[in-house]
Amino acid sequence: MAAKFLIDGVIGWDVEFKALFDFFESNKDSDSYTLVLNSPGGLVSEGRSMYDLIKAQSKPVTVEIYQAHSIASVIALAAPTRLIAENGEMLIHLPRVTVWEATENDTEKIGAELKRIKEEILNIYVSGTGQSREALQKIMESEITLSAADAVAMGFANGYIKSETAVSAHYSLPILALKKSDLQKIEDMNALQIMNAKLDELLKGKPRALTIALDGGSMLEVRTSETAAQVGNEVVIENKTPEDGDYKAAENGYVYRVQGGKISAIEQPEVMDAKEVQAFFVAGIEKVATAFRSEIDDLRQKLTTAEGIVSSLTAEMKAAQEEVTALKAGVTSQYTPPRDGNDPEPQPVGIYDGLNQMKREIRSGNYGKK
Repeated sequence: MAAKFLIDGVIGWDVEFKALFDFFESNKDSDSYTLVLNSPGGLVSEGRSMYDLIKAQSKPVTVEIYQAHSIASVIALAAPTRLIAENGEMLIHLPRVTVWEATENDTEKIGAELKRIKEEILNIYVSGTGQSREALQKIMESEITLSAADAVAMGFANGYIKSETAVSAHYSLPILALKKSDLQKIEDMNALQIMNAKLDELLKGKPRALTIALDGGSMLEVRTSETAAQVGNEVVIENKTPEDGDYKAAENGYVYRVQGGKISAIEQPEVMDAKEVQAFFVAGIEKVATAFRSEIDDLRQKLTTAEGIVSSLTAEMKAAQEEVTALKAGVTSQYTPPRDGNDPEPQPVGIYDGLNQMKREIRSGNYGKK
């Protein structure tokens, strides 16, 4: 009996390597393993470890893909059997890094590390899908979201998740298109494979619509039997021929130039190479450093102003202290020792003579007598 494990959420946060390891350890008696994958991606280091752990299993492993973005697409390729849901999707792109603090030397190391990780992931993609390295690198640089059909066509998945109600993961045509002899084979073959083969035969040479979500919310319908739009394909928007002009895809940034109701050109979004990434980080760091330098200069200016104010206040306080000292010296010089033993107080001179003379007259009883 197969043991089942759910990989749901951000790799390294919601689901960690240890949880997957514990799952395998606690289900060693199972005949096989099924991993249900529904993840927007996460930590590259955690994802690569999970990939290696899955590859190391000696028993059959099946991955059922509902969402496998970023590093989750690498995890998916660890299993030999990879089934994708009808509305499942996979996203592959160049590795990214978030930098909070770094020097110019750090950016060179970051660029080299990103390149090394990209090569590791490319090796996994090439080994798992059988596609050429050049084609896969172009898709990574363009950051393309693969539909279920795209994933199967390119080898990222090798089948579809079985559904009792699904006629096909690609199309929706009546089951009556099957012959009685085909129905008798259902017990011996995968019914979905029979239906797909029959439907492909029915649709051979007939264009079907590929829908592309555009900036602004409208949908561009491309009349094609391929899995990707091509120059020359007819297009409509809301069943009407669109006006001539450029239409940008919301997901991957591709620009479709339309003339006369057909695609006349397809422009891919610009992708930065390693040097441009390094230059981008250096420019960002220099911008932050410039802002910090400006703030530091401003603080230095404020400090200089404050030091000037303190110096001025110190000078004023010193002058005040000198003035107080001078006043004290002046007041002290206005006094002389007592002139006789009958007057214990100092005998003032100058402006104080009148008052002291009055005091003496009052004491002697002569005040007011002339």
